[in-house]
Amino acid sequence: MKPIGRRNFVGTALSGLSVGSAALSKLAKAQSPNNKVILALIGAGGRGSQLARNFARVENIEFKYICDVNEQRGESVFADLAKEFGRRPRRIVDMHEVFDDREVNAVVIATPEHWHALATIWAIQAGKDVYVEKPISLYLWESRKMVEAAAKYNRVVQCGTQNRSAPYAHSARDYISSGKLGRSCPVWPHFGAKNSSSSRRPCYLIMN
Repeated sequence: MKPIGRRNFVGTALSGLSVGSAALSKLAKAQSPNNKVILALIGAGGRGSQLARNFARVENIEFKYICDVNEQRGESVFADLAKEFGRRPRRIVDMHEVFDDREVNAVVIATPEHWHALATIWAIQAGKDVYVEKPISLYLWESRKMVEAAAKYNRVVQCGTQNRSAPYAHSARDYISSGKLGRSCPVWPHFGAKNSSSSRRPCYLIMN
């Protein structure tokens, strides 16, 4: 494989993650385009571990940290990354240690979703570029603040909403919009606790 520099890292890595949209083409400003990209994984659960393994297949990158509040999580990905890079990433429990390390260029955020927005904004403010898993936030207001922070600090932020960008999702949308599938109407099924507002969520019924 041809060595990859910082400026092309994000595009190549995310292409490997099957992102259907146009991938971001550059990472942080670098003194040399051939410098190694130093990453940190924040959230070492199943999805975070899978992401770390995918990123590890890209040349010229290295994971310096794996951060998770549960010190028992992620042992398998620690072993895989140690085998890949010849040394074991450092285990930490406080993401601020990542943000304070100027050597770290970018973070991969795969925490529980209520941390996505704040962790992303903190990383951006610390000068890091970000790959954040879906859902990117719990509320629209949080998403807007993430966008504002990325623009203010000139950081690259990629969100893991691959399915929305995939060709099959676009073709399904176009097919439904064409009317070929039939007329749709909203229905509200009930599940969970009786009379609970959280048990009512809209879905759509196709009527031919």
